[in-house]
Order: sequence, then structure tokens, then C-alpha cells
Amino acid sequence: MTASLIDMGGSDSFSPLPQNTVELLDSQIDWAVQTVQIDTELGHEQPWQTFLQAMAIAGFKQWLEEGAVAPPSTYPSIEQWSMPPGINFQVKDYQLCIVPMNGMSTEMVEVWVETSPSTATEPSSEKRISEEQATNENALAHFYILVDVQEEVNQVCIVGALARAQLLQKLGSQAIFSTSSLQIPISYFDVMPEQLLLYLSCLAPAPLTQTSAPTSPIEPVKAVTNGLIKTGYWLKNQMDEISEQLSWALLPPMSSAMRPVKDGVENVLEVLARQGVQLPLQAKGAGGPISMGTHTFLVYVWVWSVETEAVPEWVLFFLLGPRVGESLPAGLQLQISDDSTVLTEGAIKQSLPEAYLYAQVQGELQEAFSVCITLPDGSTMTLPTFTFESGDNAVE
Repeated sequence: MTASLIDMGGSDSFSPLPQNTVELLDSQIDWAVQTVQIDTELGHEQPWQTFLQAMAIAGFKQWLEEGAVAPPSTYPSIEQWSMPPGINFQVKDYQLCIVPMNGMSTEMVEVWVETSPSTATEPSSEKRISEEQATNENALAHFYILVDVQEEVNQVCIVGALARAQLLQKLGSQAIFSTSSLQIPISYFDVMPEQLLLYLSCLAPAPLTQTSAPTSPIEPVKAVTNGLIKTGYWLKNQMDEISEQLSWALLPPMSSAMRPVKDGVENVLEVLARQGVQLPLQAKGAGGPISMGTHTFLVYVWVWSVETEAVPEWVLFFLLGPRVGESLPAGLQLQISDDSTVLTEGAIKQSLPEAYLYAQVQGELQEAFSVCITLPDGSTMTLPTFTFESGDNAVE
């Protein structure tokens, strides 16, 4: 058995985030033009806005595909585009709204907030309000996504996203629930595109309600500390039961690291590479959020098999990182053990955005490993035991 504790600090340099810009194909441009023609035939009188919306949809769909997130199979019909502002559709369990813009000189954009009746309404207006609410309910979004359409070069840039709960928090007492749309600054869109990809891939959204009070956009992740994480399933591109209970998801294959649009996982791999840590192409992984007290961390775990002179073995690479825009707290500790011995342990000495806590252990195929995380205040959580099982005991 071998174990290694890899540098627990961060790198001295940190490359800027990708531009998240995609170049549209000729077929996508043709579709946008055809969409404008259809919209004009329907009697709508905003062809330029329709063209920007169509370009934004095509670009966002391509960005999702390149980010290894399945795009929606259908979109709202063009008849629904004019109300509310933006285009709403569903990706997995998330309701999203694309907000197109044309040029970063724009300071304000229009979004749909919500509509609810005032405390006193006339009886004759109750039916109309009810119908409006039924329509507007479908227009609510977990995230508003700001998309800059650079039509002169046939490019679309995913600028950022804004969680609806955060929007309501920013509005506070200024929220006007009797209106359907609102002009807001583009500075509100502070969720980075890479973080949005992580949400769509790994996290579950909170239910949407029209008049819900501002809350966190992500439901708390319940800790699961019992059972076995059977990582052999990951090698077959399947999720095991305990990982699903943890709300984890399969990580993109290592061979996708050269995609033009990169998510949080690949940014982590780039930081590791700069520190001399290179994971093999055959590594398969899963990950997602875990919560400890008031903290939520992101877990990335990769496994792979190793041929040795004696018997086949497997490797567990465990990484603990912060959510985008946050840092791991100084004093956070990580410990990996087998059934009798602590194999490796380490801690975060200084809280930095680029600092990760990670370690690697290796053992025979039947060996299992336990991971324990300790907060600076001394509270601990032990994750379910990691094994190399795959249900049918097959080793890929």
C-alpha cells in the first residue's frame, strides 16, 4: 500500500478564467434569420430583438454542449418570446432564463421578477390576476443568464448568471411585486459561467414559488456518512447508490480537458497540472457538494486501476475545494485511512481562493479507504467508505 500527501497549498500564479465565448456555425446563423422571418409573419415588430434572442439561444445551447451539460430538447415557441423579457426553458431540474444583450457598454438589462396581486384588489380583476399569475409562474427562473451577442463576428459570450434568490435579496424593499419586469444592473450577474456549469451538473435547485422569500438558491446538502461508495461503477460511467444520495454526479472524462469551454472541474485540473500533479487519462471520477455546519465544500474524487509486479491495485485521488468565489478556511484538515492506519493527512495553512486540499492513496483491489474532514472548530465528518467495487465485482 502506498499513500502520498500532495502539496496542500495553492499555486503562486492563477490563470484567468476562460472567456466562455463560442463561435456560431453558418447553420445557426441561418436559423436565427429564419426565426426573425417567422416572428415578422406573426406580426411582431421587434426583429432586431428577436435576432439577438435567437443568436443567444444558439450560442448558449452550444456552450452547454461543450461544457458536457445536455441542453434542453425543446424551447418555448416563438409566440412566447415577447413576454416576459428573455427566453425561459429547463435544463435538468433548473429553470433558466436567457437575457440577451448587445455590447458590454450596456449598463442595465430587463428581467422578469415575479407578479403577485396587491393586498386589495377589485373583484372584477381577480380572474385576470389569476390568469396572469398562471402565465408568469412558468416565467420564473432559478438563474438569469446574461449572454452578450457579438453579431458582427458571429460570436456569443456567456457573461455570467444571477440567481433569482440573490436578485430578490439585492432588491430588498425595492422589489415591486405588482410589475412584471424590472431594469437591473449587469453587475448583478456575478455567478461565473464555470460555477453555473457546476450547478447544472452537480447541484439540485430549490423549488420555485412566485412569492417565496429570498433564500439560498441551492438546497442544503445533507451529509451521508454510512454505507460504501462503490467507485467501480464510475469506471463504467454509472453512479453508485451512495454517491447519488450525496447528490454527486460523474465528472467529465479526462480526455475532455482540451474543450474550448471549461468548467470548474477542468480549472481544478489545470491548477493541479501547474503543481506537477497529472491524473491519467483512464481516471474516472465523481463529485459534488458536501455541507458541514455553515460550510459547503466541493468534492472531486478520481479512481483508476494500476498494474503492479505483484497484484493489481487501485488509486483513490480525493480533492476538497471551495465554491467559486470562496476559499477553504485556514485550519481545515483532511485525513485518509484504511481499516487500521491513518495513511495521509494535511491541512490548509492559509485561506486562499486557489488553495485546494487533496491527497492520494493506493492499495490492493479489496482494500477500502475512509476520508475524514475536520473543520477549524474541531467538528468532524467521515464520508462513507470508498471501495473499488462495481456491483458485479468486475474491475475495468
